[in-house]
Amino acid sequence: MTGSASLLLALLATSQGSSDWLAVVGAPDLGMLAAADAGVVLERVALVPRAGDDPAGVVAALLDGMTYVVVRPDAWLTASERRRLLARARERGSGLVCMGPWAQAAVRLDVVAHRRSGTDAGDGYLRRCELNVARTARGITDRWTLTLPTPGGLLVEPVEGQARPATLTRPWPLRLVG
Repeated sequence: MTGSASLLLALLATSQGSSDWLAVVGAPDLGMLAAADAGVVLERVALVPRAGDDPAGVVAALLDGMTYVVVRPDAWLTASERRRLLARARERGSGLVCMGPWAQAAVRLDVVAHRRSGTDAGDGYLRRCELNVARTARGITDRWTLTLPTPGGLLVEPVEGQARPATLTRPWPLRLVG
């Protein structure tokens, strides 16, 4: 599986402010019920399940009006299109998040392990999910644990021996691998 939908939705819910709009391009299978459960305000989400013949044009247009634009692997982009989109995102002050290969990513998040609890041998509800995440930025990797859900929202704790991670806002191109 390329990309962690749980991590993506948690980051979007945590980063989405009171007036921020999000767009998701090329993710026809992203669950909106899961997004709402994660805390994403669906009234301010634009979905483009398939970007058609010009995914770069679609993403560029969305960067003009959205706070965050998520690009899934279904929206194929060339290396030069990615460079242009990255420049446009920086120029507009938008966050560009990719759930797939992106060589120019400033930050990369990898789910290295996960634990779930509350399923009661398959006949109950998922009560808690812990994701061990490795964050790589500027060649330095740190690890932290993200716990979903919690009453106060997203709980982020450093893995033993690591510094507390910085607030994850405006995630310039990220690559999420789960």
